[in-house]
Amino acid sequence: MEKKKKPKKEKEEKRKAKYGTLTCVRWLMRRMWQWEKWIVLAPFLIILPAVALHACGLYLPSIILNSLETSEHFNQVALTVVALIAAHLFFTLLRRLMEIYRRTAGRKCSTRFYYELMKKTADLDYYHWYDVEYMTLKDRAGDVLGRGGDGSPGDILIDLSKVIINAACFLIFGSIISMLSP
Repeated sequence: MEKKKKPKKEKEEKRKAKYGTLTCVRWLMRRMWQWEKWIVLAPFLIILPAVALHACGLYLPSIILNSLETSEHFNQVALTVVALIAAHLFFTLLRRLMEIYRRTAGRKCSTRFYYELMKKTADLDYYHWYDVEYMTLKDRAGDVLGRGGDGSPGDILIDLSKVIINAACFLIFGSIISMLSP
């Protein structure tokens, strides 16, 4: 009698994750904190300048128009415009610098994770090199790490900070709209 082979899809469905998502994220955070603290801190430090930048962009036209309507002196209007544009440039520069440092720290961590993966692979017994399941797992891990280049271990935090930034901007814009015309 010939054995029926199960489709690959069924085999993958039966495989259960050994660790939960939160456990994996905690482990990832601890490792990144050991190697490069900036990658853990930067996404949360970017939140304030990003929200301030959006708020400046929102209030800039209304403040300029208001100062043009109420002020009789051109110097006062020009000073207001220059101060607002300087604040906008400052927050843009601050956000860009933090993103550059975060990307650099992310590359360092990604390279370190990939190094650890390759080190572990080099220490394997020879028969694992012919184990299809193990090599599939190793390749998946390499794909997640971006092959030691511009990988994404810290992107979880970046995505979280983007959600917080968008929620804060939504609250700011929503409160302004509700005050103007409910």
